[in-house]
Amino acid sequence: MSDNKLIINILIESLNAHYTGVPLDPVKKQVVDEWLQADRSNRDFYNNLLTAKGFSAAVEELALAKNDSKQALLQHLYPAHHRKNTFNKSFKIISIAASLTILIGLGIIAVYKNRFTDEKPVPGTQAVSIPPIHPKGSATLALANGRVIPLSQPGTVIPLQGSTQVTQPAAGVLAYSPDPGQPMPETPLYNTVTTPRGGFYKVILPDQSVAYLNAASKLRFPTTYSADIRDVEISGEVFFEVTKSQKPFVVTTANSNKPAKITVLGTKFNITAYPDEQAITTTLVEGAVKVETEGTNSKKLSPGQQSIIRHDENGIEVNTAADIEAITSWTTGTYVFRENIKSVLTKISRWYNVEVEFKGRLTNDEFFGRINRNTELSEVITLLRAGGANIEYSKGKITVFP
Repeated sequence: MSDNKLIINILIESLNAHYTGVPLDPVKKQVVDEWLQADRSNRDFYNNLLTAKGFSAAVEELALAKNDSKQALLQHLYPAHHRKNTFNKSFKIISIAASLTILIGLGIIAVYKNRFTDEKPVPGTQAVSIPPIHPKGSATLALANGRVIPLSQPGTVIPLQGSTQVTQPAAGVLAYSPDPGQPMPETPLYNTVTTPRGGFYKVILPDQSVAYLNAASKLRFPTTYSADIRDVEISGEVFFEVTKSQKPFVVTTANSNKPAKITVLGTKFNITAYPDEQAITTTLVEGAVKVETEGTNSKKLSPGQQSIIRHDENGIEVNTAADIEAITSWTTGTYVFRENIKSVLTKISRWYNVEVEFKGRLTNDEFFGRINRNTELSEVITLLRAGGANIEYSKGKITVFP
């Protein structure tokens, strides 16, 4: 990426931080602050951008600024002594929303990024025609006796599970309520909730802890907890809000040659354990957790930390500054991404129930953005293309090229 394009991207990220509240990288903030302090005209120019009606309007105004204004910006924003050493990665900024007005504005941002450096617009940025994609079936509940119940409609009658009543209080929600008046089963009865690709489900467990299942995920648990432990097993991605208790809450990951065990008493945390991923990650939002795996020492996490258990390596790695917003955003129906195109589209493939194939050696260029779960796939592909992604779509399959 040329210096000029990188410089403009820094300023765009600064505007994004102002309008959305997403923190700006400290090094980039220092660069912008130096430029603001260098000259009053710089401050006037920047303050004018901050008075625009929203982020997209500010970037459009920046793009349409006269050449002499932009040339002054390039000279002062990124001092020469920073150019060689400060940044070694390219950044692409895309922000996607359901509102058509915002989509148009953000599409302009992606195209204007190329105009800043007099580069030709990225080919293939025209709209893509794709029919709406729906989840592959509905979420299902597998009972202890092997019966599988589709959870497509609230109000489905579910038989008593031992001493526990199971209800659907709302669409996309399953609730377990142990009945003290019913005798406990002699052996635990296990239920399993499974979400399809493109699906999402909320389960209120027998202890009233809450589990949110992302697309293509599975949660197995007893319908009544024992006196000693609250145990569940997961694959895919699940966010837990665990009620406080002296009885430990233990999560075991399935479908892995190196399963992980996470033990808590009461906390909020996210676990990602998809079979096709290269690692199992546990991210702590609040409280405390202990992460264990076979053949390694355990690790205790503090809020804001993430454990990483790689399938092809020994030990447990700890990221002490996990991006909590991006990692947990899916629980609110939004996908915040700050990662390379392969990671972005791997997650999008699950959300939209679409196949993705990666061709050749892809770059590690990072894409920054936000997608609402209700955004059509055609809009997502169009704007990723506008941001520089080399993508083709045909018959339910996305192909990504270098």
